[in-house]
Amino acid sequence: MSGPVGLVAGAGSLPRELARRIRAAGRRVVCVQVQGDSSGLAELCDRHERFPLARALEALSVLQQEGVRELVLAGKVDKLDALRAARGMLVQLGEGSDGRDPELWQVLCRFLEGRGFRVLAPAAFLHDLVAREGVLAGRPPTAREREDLALGFRVAKQVAAAGIGQAVAVRDGVVLAVEAAEGTDEMVRRCAAFGPGAVVVKVAWPQQDARFDPPVVGPGTLQAMAEAGAAALGVEAGAALLLGPEEVARQAEELGISVVGL
Repeated sequence: MSGPVGLVAGAGSLPRELARRIRAAGRRVVCVQVQGDSSGLAELCDRHERFPLARALEALSVLQQEGVRELVLAGKVDKLDALRAARGMLVQLGEGSDGRDPELWQVLCRFLEGRGFRVLAPAAFLHDLVAREGVLAGRPPTAREREDLALGFRVAKQVAAAGIGQAVAVRDGVVLAVEAAEGTDEMVRRCAAFGPGAVVVKVAWPQQDARFDPPVVGPGTLQAMAEAGAAALGVEAGAALLLGPEEVARQAEELGISVVGL
């Protein structure tokens, strides 16, 4: 299609990168931002409006006015705020949900499709940022780190299957932290209390719908790891997005951190 693309933006750098890529593809960007700082994003969009999550349904009228038929959802949204906003959609759809992340995304998808929108995966514009298997940045992991990365991958998949989160931290075969509502970077910072040497693993949800909440890491993740003394980062190859790969490579080299696609 060649019409405008709607960008529903939360916090973080992913919405900015998407806006740049969409415009580079020659398409207008109509952004409705529900959370996060708009600095650096508004100027990348042809139209930018802010709506609190509580008024997210009103944002759809802006997209419809601009002739948007395709949407991309990107950026971190507070889970508790999202659950409150989703209740109105649940009522309109006449169904229930237990509030786990994958459940909420599927409800949102049905809601948007019922109003004539097609939801695109961020990777449709960021295919070159999808993590591949092997060492992505920095040094190769040590044998001990490889063991912890393998354990972390198995545990993270179990945590994701329970609908809790997408990341865990491990050191010497012990799970130090599990991601929940706070997000990956804050989970990593909690690991500082256990001393240096942790590895962090981030994976996709089971049967991940690539349109919603793909695992994303970037310079902010490596900064959090540096603060916590974490040594290696593993991400699920073929699913995770690696934002700012040049900066990630620079940080990983400077900090001595290993970044690996699993």
